[in-house]
Amino acid sequence: MRALLEALPGPWWFKPILLLLPMLPNWWGLWHAWRHSFANPAVRMLWMCACVFLPVAGGLAYLLWGRAGTLKDGEPFYD
Repeated sequence: MRALLEALPGPWWFKPILLLLPMLPNWWGLWHAWRHSFANPAVRMLWMCACVFLPVAGGLAYLLWGRAGTLKDGEPFYD
């Protein structure tokens, strides 16, 4: 891990930001899928599993295609 941090460019405080940046779409995708309603609960679980098990690709796919599957006129899911 130390070699990875030393290989990254920039000052010391910038390196953790570079490492955490790819995680943001996944965290946002999980949060958004959890808080909004879908037509089918299985679709929600599919998107949440994609965000967890396909680290960067799952979050980016949810940003591109998953948000369109949420119910537009429904209230956010708060269970």
